[in-house]
Amino acid sequence: MDCVVDSIGLTFLINERRAQGVMMRALTLLSLLATFTGLLLLGDRRSLSSTPSRQFLPVIRHGSSKTSNWAGYVAATDLSIPLKHSVTDVQGSWRVPTVVASGTLNTASAVWVGIDGDSNRTVEQIGTEQDWAGGAPVYYAWFEMYPARGFMITAVPIQPGDQISAEVQFIAKNQFVLSISNLTQNVGFSITKKRAAQRTSAEWIVEAPFFHRILSLADFGTVPFSGCSTTMEGVAGAINDGSWQNESLTMENLITSTTLAQPFGLTGGGAGFTVIWRHN
Repeated sequence: MDCVVDSIGLTFLINERRAQGVMMRALTLLSLLATFTGLLLLGDRRSLSSTPSRQFLPVIRHGSSKTSNWAGYVAATDLSIPLKHSVTDVQGSWRVPTVVASGTLNTASAVWVGIDGDSNRTVEQIGTEQDWAGGAPVYYAWFEMYPARGFMITAVPIQPGDQISAEVQFIAKNQFVLSISNLTQNVGFSITKKRAAQRTSAEWIVEAPFFHRILSLADFGTVPFSGCSTTMEGVAGAINDGSWQNESLTMENLITSTTLAQPFGLTGGGAGFTVIWRHN
């Protein structure tokens, strides 16, 4: 009888140990899955750091086609009364300019594509920065969902002469995908951000960034844009597509009326143009 009891107890103990083993393996798999998911969610953040004391603002206008901080092109269904929620995509490519000293100790410039900011107070944008700081040039990639703070994209190195391609795309449920690729170095970055936005305009811009004031514009020489397109109301086309209106913007000092940067006319079937530096 004792042998029968011991046999039953041993069988129960073995089954219990097996059950514990299965449970431990399941918990381990769940733990690994949670860790892997966490790494995926943190992947973008590991490629980011805060931008150094600056923001990239909506346009500051002071006259017909004149601004204090933007030079380039804007497109909208109607520039006077743009249709809300009309823009779903903007794309463009440019060559990173070589920044040189221009008589001012610290200067800055940003090149980007984006949605909004021409007739409202948000901007969904991604691009490159070209500065002259402390006697040397500084280059990096960044994105910003203004008025939220911007981020440097440390995973995408930037050098003068690199060919850059960027896109801001509205996908659904207030979500935007912001992407940038360094075609020269064969590296890219993409991130999805949530934002309730009006989506009234598309932009291809060289900007003088802002920190307490509009910063002195870096001498970038020229920035050639190409492959510029947008999608509005389901129609995809170049900057000058007949389905919408477009406007060129010249950056000008409000006080002195000095031209700081200006775009040349559209080329490449309306998909390209060049912005030239004039003054800081």
